[in-house]
Amino acid sequence: MIRTIGVIGAGDHMRQVLLPAAVAAGLQPSVVAARTPASALVAACPYGAEVVSGAMDVASADVDAIV
Repeated sequence: MIRTIGVIGAGDHMRQVLLPAAVAAGLQPSVVAARTPASALVAACPYGAEVVSGAMDVASADVDAIV
């Protein structure tokens, strides 16, 4: 069962639509990577997710799925 997700990209649609929908469905964002660390931080903080530097870091994280 998918419980934790890694996130690549932290734009408006991800922050305002996809992440809230994922959390509402019972998923927990674990790591977030974005083009800038500031964007990743804005997306990660509300969910207690870790900010990582790039997509490869998300792929190597212990997550069940990547969005």
